[in-house]
Amino acid sequence: MLDIGTRCVSLVRVSTPEQCRRDQLGISSQRHQIAEYIDHHQLVHEQEYKELGVSGRRPLDKRPELLEAVATAISKHAHIIVAKQCRLARDPLVLMTIEAQLKKHDLRIISVAGEGSEDDSPASILMRRILVAVAENETAMCSIRTKAALKVLKDNNKLYHRPPTGFTTDGKGGLKATEEAGLVLKAVLMRLDGQPLRVIAQELDLSINKAWRITNRWMDSADELAGLVANAPESW
Repeated sequence: MLDIGTRCVSLVRVSTPEQCRRDQLGISSQRHQIAEYIDHHQLVHEQEYKELGVSGRRPLDKRPELLEAVATAISKHAHIIVAKQCRLARDPLVLMTIEAQLKKHDLRIISVAGEGSEDDSPASILMRRILVAVAENETAMCSIRTKAALKVLKDNNKLYHRPPTGFTTDGKGGLKATEEAGLVLKAVLMRLDGQPLRVIAQELDLSINKAWRITNRWMDSADELAGLVANAPESW
């Protein structure tokens, strides 16, 4: 049971840049659930940390906001609160690492959804471990189902992935350049030349997230990109 006035640091997260633009309800919903929990238990909210377009399966060293949240929680002797445990991380190792670090300071992860985060009794710890294992298994099964479905589409000569920025499908499972493909090529060439994402985004009038997404897609296949652009209509 949490004491009145217990400090907490919140973390909200959505997985993809698209969710940042189209699914703000995801962040709003998490904030609402956390705020209600804090109000009901009369906790003190020290600070919020927000991760937009960050996969919960990323390793801990690729999660600067999460690391900052943990550091702040320890420095302020505050628990970390999330709407659901999966918002903190989907990687069991990351979850257990954070849990262990917090426990050293008599702190813990609080899940608004419950999930065995109420205390550190053997039953609650077991519940947390079971839910982590179930989530990991579901992630693996989802990946298997997705790969199987994509293979069926590919084998039937249909588009088997969402066309990347600057391209559309040619109706045969391949890609066809649009007018935006030229901008994509320029962004990739700038990045290969060592230009930072901030500069690329500024010069091409892109968000940093979009600059990262379109360049990361083609970094290892710039020649293929150049070939696709070269075959585009001369009218543009």
